[in-house]
Amino acid sequence: MEYLIGSEKEFLEFVKNINSDDKIAILTHTDLDGFASGIFLEEILAKYKLKPELVEFLQYQFGICEKTIPKLKESKISKIFVLDMCLESADEKGFEKLREEFEVFLIDHHPTTNELKNTKNILKTKTLDCSALAIYEMGVKNKLIDEKKLKWLINATIISEYGFKDDKNLKFLQNSDEKITIENAFESPLAEFSKIIGGALIYFNSKKMPLVEIYNLIKKKDLDSLKKFDEEVKTEIEKHLKEFEKNSEFYPEKNLHIYYFNSKFSITSTLSTIISSKDFKGVFIFMKDSESELGKIKISARCQSNRVDMNFLMRKSVEGLENSVAGGHVPAAGATIMKKDLEKFKQNIFHFLKP
Repeated sequence: MEYLIGSEKEFLEFVKNINSDDKIAILTHTDLDGFASGIFLEEILAKYKLKPELVEFLQYQFGICEKTIPKLKESKISKIFVLDMCLESADEKGFEKLREEFEVFLIDHHPTTNELKNTKNILKTKTLDCSALAIYEMGVKNKLIDEKKLKWLINATIISEYGFKDDKNLKFLQNSDEKITIENAFESPLAEFSKIIGGALIYFNSKKMPLVEIYNLIKKKDLDSLKKFDEEVKTEIEKHLKEFEKNSEFYPEKNLHIYYFNSKFSITSTLSTIISSKDFKGVFIFMKDSESELGKIKISARCQSNRVDMNFLMRKSVEGLENSVAGGHVPAAGATIMKKDLEKFKQNIFHFLKP
């Protein structure tokens, strides 16, 4: 695997330097890549007879590091792994404070900023090489992860992160399903795990249930339990796929679709992914009120053709907006803004989005 920043050697040295007196925390994202990353890292740590004191699941929000630091101090954490989160860009000042207070190692595949100077203990891969794949490959290569036991989980994660668009990753998947292609990846049997876990994650997030429960179900590969949560979410997604056709705003001069909707589930990302996959050239902005942050709107943005850099567009569109945060990849990005700033946000979209 190609690393844009950091190295396997640096990661293994960090792990080997953890001693029995250290208390370890894993801070990871609340999607399948984040969960799989945490599970793979725990497998590696177990080989060194190490176990995390704390596994915390983080969503992007304004000041996330500052909000997390007190809990880390309360747990007397000394070593931290940050997984699948671009904290050095999304919360630059907070991340630097985190690194001042604790020893931190970050593994991530989101684009970083050109301003990043201190790259110590940061491992960055290409967008299509998700964070879980980086950890899995290092673990398998060094005989720290049971390849057969966890192959199903890395396959599901690669599909959920569109990693199959990379030839190398597609060949990796074809070792498990020789019929899988870029065109049919989401219909492959390998994708079924991804869909079930994705739906269950949405259910847990929306109901504000402890995410450690779903994390443990994934660890045990208890897909029957996960399916129960997925069914209700599936029905809601189907409803809004139909509503999108009727109620979304379309601006043909920019090939831009905007859909602001209400739902009991956090399905902006899922909807935008499904619909943008059917129209690669379109630009899609999906928005709904945030359940976790009152007075705020969660936004998912997609353009699968890469003709528009959605990471850039989201970042530029929240500039100057109070308590906002944005980031992601070229084809897929997200943002959170104050509800009062919705019209200004839309104006910024129109300004920065070229036809």
